[in-house]
Amino acid sequence: MICFQTFWGGLIKDLLLSPPSYICVVQVLEFIRGELSDLAAADERRSEHSSSSQQQNPDKENNNNDCCNIFSAATVNEIIDIELIQQQIDHGAVDWESWSSLVRSVVLVIECLQDPEYAKQTRKMYVEICKNTEKMKKGGDEEEEEASPRIFWWQYALCDALDFLVVRTCVARRNSINRK
Repeated sequence: MICFQTFWGGLIKDLLLSPPSYICVVQVLEFIRGELSDLAAADERRSEHSSSSQQQNPDKENNNNDCCNIFSAATVNEIIDIELIQQQIDHGAVDWESWSSLVRSVVLVIECLQDPEYAKQTRKMYVEICKNTEKMKKGGDEEEEEASPRIFWWQYALCDALDFLVVRTCVARRNSINRK
C-alpha cells in the first residue's frame, strides 16, 4: 500500500512541475497498452478457435463478448499510440480533453475485453470517476475542508483515471485467465 501511495503521489508531483514531467504517465500507458494488446491477441486466437469449432458444432453456444472482436492487438496499439502521445507531450499539446478522450477509449477497450458482468462493473466505476472529476473541476465538495486547488484539478483527475485503468486492466487479465 505504501509503494502504491508513493508511486501515485510521485506522479502527481511530476505533473505539478513546470513544465510537467510525463515520464511515469507514459510508462503507465505502456504497461496498459502491453496488457490490453496481449489480451486482445488472446481473444483473437480464442475467437478463431471458437469459430472453427462453432462450424464443426453449430449447436454449441458462443459465450464470447461480441464487441471484443473489433479490438485487435494492432487496434489497441493505435488507440494507445505511445509515439503520438510522446509527440503531443513534446509539443505541449496535451490537455485534459486529450487525456480524457484517451481514457474513454481505453475504458471501451477494457469493457470489450471483459466478460459482461465485469464490463458492467467497469462502466459503473468509470461513471464514478467522471463524477469525481467534475467535482474536482468545480473545486471539490463544499463539505471538504481541503479541496485541491482548482488550477491543479486535472493532474489529480489524470492520476485517478490512470489508477482506475491499471486496476481494470488487471481485472481484465484475471478474467481472461479464469476463462481458460
